[in-house]
Amino acid sequence: MAKLVTAIIAIALLLVAFLATSASATLVGSNTKPRKMTLSKFVNKTVEGLEMPPAKVGNSYSGSGSGSGSSGASYSYLIFALQKCEDSSPFTIHGLWPSTSPNNGPENCGGSFDPSAIASLSSQISRDWPSCSWSHSTENEFLSHEWTKHGTCTGWTELQYFQETLSLYQQGEWKQYCDNGQNTCKVQVNLH
Repeated sequence: MAKLVTAIIAIALLLVAFLATSASATLVGSNTKPRKMTLSKFVNKTVEGLEMPPAKVGNSYSGSGSGSGSSGASYSYLIFALQKCEDSSPFTIHGLWPSTSPNNGPENCGGSFDPSAIASLSSQISRDWPSCSWSHSTENEFLSHEWTKHGTCTGWTELQYFQETLSLYQQGEWKQYCDNGQNTCKVQVNLH
């Protein structure tokens, strides 16, 4: 009986997560066609030992363009990760990570970080994507890490990756999914 109750709870949580995908945003990067993305709370909860996958809307993407990294790495959705540098500070960007499951996705798909490629975004990055002092990394080290580990797998140029992520942050639709009592927040971005 306990297993049946656990299964029913698990199914109900999946259904709630699936129905929660109501916010949408159209993001445009240079040299790309606008693509529709919807946001939903990243669901990664354990119910009596049962791991719940995030709600998935849309298809897996592979091949060239959105959903496929420069090395052909495919992903199903993106995780928009936010962080607080201090308990009382606002959320800032941690990164945008291609993902195939809650804790898995392509990484390090090739390419190196070129700070001059994003020089035009420096004021926005300083404000919205800072390196937190507790990370013990410089701004360039932090941005280099995010680009080489995650951005290179999106299939976008370095400039597009940072523009798209900043645009997603500035639109602010993620705020409805992030609790101010937390220091981190992950929001699922579904590609359509």
